[in-house]
Amino acid sequence: MFSLIVLNYNGDELLRECLESIAAQSDRDFELLLIDNASTIPWRHALPASLQNQTVVLENESNLGYAEGNNVAIRRARGTWVVLLNNDAALEPDFLAQARRMISEHPGYRMFAPQIVVRDAREIIDSAGVGVFLDGTSRCRGWQESRRAYQQPAEVLGPVGSVAIYHREIFSEVGLLDPDFFCYLEDSDLLLRAQWMGYRALYCPVLRAFHSKSSTLGVATPQKAYLVERNRIWVAVKNFPLSLLLLSPLITFFRYALQACAAAFDMGIAGRFVRSYAWFQLPGILFHAYRDAGVLLPSMIRKRREIHRTRRVSRLRYLAMLWRFRLTWRDFALKE
Repeated sequence: MFSLIVLNYNGDELLRECLESIAAQSDRDFELLLIDNASTIPWRHALPASLQNQTVVLENESNLGYAEGNNVAIRRARGTWVVLLNNDAALEPDFLAQARRMISEHPGYRMFAPQIVVRDAREIIDSAGVGVFLDGTSRCRGWQESRRAYQQPAEVLGPVGSVAIYHREIFSEVGLLDPDFFCYLEDSDLLLRAQWMGYRALYCPVLRAFHSKSSTLGVATPQKAYLVERNRIWVAVKNFPLSLLLLSPLITFFRYALQACAAAFDMGIAGRFVRSYAWFQLPGILFHAYRDAGVLLPSMIRKRREIHRTRRVSRLRYLAMLWRFRLTWRDFALKE
């Protein structure tokens, strides 16, 4: 059985479309856990009547973020396979049927990444899995590219959090999403921890979904920039081999230089940020990100020790994995 987990925060019309796509699934062997993160607008009307008997509704008293919000439902899930689904994403009607087939045909994989396209431009990739930059930042593989270029299955780092399929043993052996992250890059942290344990992920283009990117916090906002920069420090500290961790400040400086050039020429996500806000906000965002990352640094170091104590993969093999699934400078400098 599949356990579909939909985390909602003020989803409104997008939530309705998400739930209707679940109600339309041809494969009916699933339970739905609908969890609300203390929304400030009504949302219960979005649940189709046809899903009432298959749905467990959970309501958090406060906004726990993506990580702990999903953890609440993961702890309650009864299915062998857990599907995490953002409220701004939706599934094609044969999604679960195709997922069941892929799982049967590829028993060596415990994570599956679907082909996610942009909701309003269905020929453009939103995500074909996740890639990682070698300072801890991550981004969707294939973002803004044609879906025709991603029509073949491929091993990837893992699925992006907007639509992701995990075997439940991932959570029992690797652990849950790290609640300290609140939101952004907690999915990458989970994938990197899973890679240390030897788990593999497969991108499957027959698993089709669509997504409205960053509908909650926006694509290029100060809050998102702060969370991404703070959390990527924790990703590196927790997961990177020491040799790469020591190099990561130089790699980060190189990324900053690329993004500064992109902003100057009004390109990429840095250019988009500057169009909407201002250059002088960036130093303050970085200061707060580094300061707050440092506050929990002792905790992250303890988590790092536990990850390395239980790892099943050699450091050399792990470095090869990071290199294989790395993102290029173009992914950060040129893409919004």
